[in-house]
Amino acid sequence: MASLFLIVLILSTVSALPSHDRVKRVVKGTPTPIEKIPYQVALVVDNFPICGGSIIREDIILTAAHCCCSYLPNDTLIYAGMYNKEDMPNLKGIRVKDVKIHELYNYTGESTPDDIALIVLEENLSFNRTINKIDLVEEDYEIPVNATVSGW
Repeated sequence: MASLFLIVLILSTVSALPSHDRVKRVVKGTPTPIEKIPYQVALVVDNFPICGGSIIREDIILTAAHCCCSYLPNDTLIYAGMYNKEDMPNLKGIRVKDVKIHELYNYTGESTPDDIALIVLEENLSFNRTINKIDLVEEDYEIPVNATVSGW
């Protein structure tokens, strides 16, 4: 639970940076094999990836709150181990059991420190070389720090 608090604190800190210090989108990204980012999942509604998330436990996904506000848990499937949308027919989507949105989150259209949610899965993920949890930071670090950004 302490690790979960730490990741929420880190994401809140980054989100709280002044808007001129934040990058609005990733530019000139490069495709990366799923084996290098096995924690990456896709939140899929009507066969379309709407957002990304990170596996933090076999049954818990960390994502942005704004990804969870417009869809009921029953409308969303989580796909893990997927590199691109064409892989979906070969994989099993896992249903969402519950969504916990940060209690202070209020959608404004802008990034806020409270734009965070936890998704509880109906089934546990089976970890392998393409599906695994993200390593959580266990020590303090100063911003800026080099980071890998991935998502859908």
